[in-house]
Amino acid sequence: MLYFDYAATTPIDEDVLSEMMPYLTQHWGNPSSIHKLGRTARAAIEKARKTIATSLNCSTSEIFFTSGGTEAANLVFRGAIQNLGIRRIITSPIEHHCVTNTAKALSQQQNIAINWLHLNQQGQFEMEELIFLLKNEPKIPTLVSLMHVNNELGNITNIEQIGEICNQYGAFFHTDAVQSFGFMPLSVQQIGCHFLSGSGHKLYAPKGIGFLYVNSQTTLPPLIYGGSQERNMRAGTENVSGIVGLGAAAQAAHQVMPSRYAHLLDLKQYFRSQLLYYFPDITINGIAEDEASAAKILNVTVPVPDSGLIVAQLDVEGLYVSGGSACSSGAEVKSYVLEAIGSMRYPAVRFSFGKNQTKSDIDEAIAILRQTWGSGAKK
Repeated sequence: MLYFDYAATTPIDEDVLSEMMPYLTQHWGNPSSIHKLGRTARAAIEKARKTIATSLNCSTSEIFFTSGGTEAANLVFRGAIQNLGIRRIITSPIEHHCVTNTAKALSQQQNIAINWLHLNQQGQFEMEELIFLLKNEPKIPTLVSLMHVNNELGNITNIEQIGEICNQYGAFFHTDAVQSFGFMPLSVQQIGCHFLSGSGHKLYAPKGIGFLYVNSQTTLPPLIYGGSQERNMRAGTENVSGIVGLGAAAQAAHQVMPSRYAHLLDLKQYFRSQLLYYFPDITINGIAEDEASAAKILNVTVPVPDSGLIVAQLDVEGLYVSGGSACSSGAEVKSYVLEAIGSMRYPAVRFSFGKNQTKSDIDEAIAILRQTWGSGAKK
């Protein structure tokens, strides 16, 4: 098996799993209980919360655990409308569906205006357009939601500049950091965001766990009502083992971040050079410059008729890739991201890289691609 779909999900790291196991077999108490088993579980949650807060340069009281990035985004959008009086959302058409579809639903349900930023063929928007929208209608309470790293293209957005613009014009700013948390340095103080969401399963932690940063000067109502867990922000008994896993993965990632990023970038550069050598007709999608493109994601357009067929053929050969975002691939073959930037003449394939991969894995993948895509490859 050759897995090149790490932007979709990652396996649980063995050390992370080792940290989690005691909270499934020994320390399985309810963290709301006051006896020793409960106190042990509570202490583990707070330790993980402190780890996340330290990595983001914020207070532990500003971190709330969720089931993942999708729940976190919904908590922001729905809560901002209810508590902050938001009447307009500014975002881009290539955000994750947890942002675009939530915005569309709220537009229909609560008559919230949406401004979609215009994009060039690399998937970039102009900061001047964001400034114009905020400056032109300053009295409309606005939430800006723009992701740090695009999950399909790998584009890196200058969220520090966005934070500065939003604070200048009085807008609230949410950034989806699911693809960058643990891979790139993030300081909410430098970013100037009001909300930041992250997820565990992109970071070698388990699925079903994520977090939301909420600036201490901002309050949101709960999305789920019930008990007083997460300081009344999210009812329900906490996923203790998942939270422990997220904390362990975040701590490990923070310790090796520069070397891990360099390794992923080396893999990407090598893979890209091999692809372009053997398949000169392919096109690299998104921003080409490495400093503005995430090290772990490479999206290419292949001059063949059907991306679904490409992915299926590679699957048969034991090479696992994506034809779009994992959250969409079961529902639609075409990439809504590439469609939004006008790059749908031919289908695209997303390759994404993992911390334990080697150049030998890439050589094997290239061999399968040459065999599968045959006619377009150099001999």
